[in-house]
Amino acid sequence: MEVRILRYEDADAIKELIETRDRMLGISNPDQLQMMREQGHLNTLNLLRHSDLEHQMGRIFGCFENGVLVGVLYTVTSTEQPCWYMTRAHTRKGVTNGPSILGSLTREAVSLYEAAGFRRFYTMYPKRYIAAYQPLWKTSDSLHGYHSYTDLEVPPLTKPKFNDFWELLLGRALYTNTMVIRGFIKVFGVDTIQRN
Repeated sequence: MEVRILRYEDADAIKELIETRDRMLGISNPDQLQMMREQGHLNTLNLLRHSDLEHQMGRIFGCFENGVLVGVLYTVTSTEQPCWYMTRAHTRKGVTNGPSILGSLTREAVSLYEAAGFRRFYTMYPKRYIAAYQPLWKTSDSLHGYHSYTDLEVPPLTKPKFNDFWELLLGRALYTNTMVIRGFIKVFGVDTIQRN
């Protein structure tokens, strides 16, 4: 597996990977998916265009197997606080090593942002997926020393009260699922990730 920061010339490979998905963030309705794909592609192009600006440290990480893009992880830094956001993660439909791919992408992102001085990040996913994500967080060696917690639950079709969560994590989208926003903070002197 090769993991690297994606560039503008990778936009078509990202679009092709996302089009293989028949479900995103718990949404499987074809019309909603198409709208999410179209908006996602515009967001992808914008993030790739601006990924080198110092004030907007957004990155898309890609994982390749045999030259084929098999996973992506979208990240962006906050403009309001010293943290970053893991905004989206997708693996190619049909891969059997999704947790390994996501672990490699997470490891690369955590390493980059820690080197830049960030010790806190947030991610979100549908509440009903908590059981699926917990093993990933528990086994990820890149999260050694991090404490994780549920920061907020966003009810269906509700805008969260915090602007960064609305703008950066939810992408100004109202979801039909309850979304869980998880925070991760590096705690010095702690040997393992702690759960609440």
